[in-house]
Amino acid sequence: LAVWGVRWARDKARRLGYGRPTQRGLAVAGVLLLLVPPVITSAGTAFTPVERGERAAVEEMCAALPANASVLIVERVTGDRFTQVVRGTCGVPTAKVFHRQDADIPTPSDVNRLVGHIRAAGRVPVLLAVRADQLAPYGDPVQVMRLRARQDERSLVDPPNGTWSMAVDVWMTVPSAT
Repeated sequence: LAVWGVRWARDKARRLGYGRPTQRGLAVAGVLLLLVPPVITSAGTAFTPVERGERAAVEEMCAALPANASVLIVERVTGDRFTQVVRGTCGVPTAKVFHRQDADIPTPSDVNRLVGHIRAAGRVPVLLAVRADQLAPYGDPVQVMRLRARQDERSLVDPPNGTWSMAVDVWMTVPSAT
């Protein structure tokens, strides 16, 4: 639509009898009006690669999940970030385990109860968290994601004018049967 408007203005100038220099000037002004705003808006982010390695990191995490797994995410932030990723991308039943308002992880009794239900259903329970020590009481943790990347800054009222570093770690354990 904008290109059509520039062409229309140039053609209108030609029909009104303006010479080639004026027509070219209108075309150049129109092109500048089209190109300068996006260049200014994206100057802070245009040449910084973002989201590199995210897909590969998720694919590696999915590959690490055992067959017939059901995933319980036992840490608050990991649950917020990865519940839908694991469910949608890995195709594995996934749930966040409820935790108290003042805690980042649930009580061991809640985790053990849910692990028992998963085993009773004939599935393999898998626990995910951001740190190994959050999983250590349930089994030997293995790091399944260590992502270091950059992302566009988030702003609700302005375009991003820079990038932020992003660090994502996910640890996994398959609880030992007791």
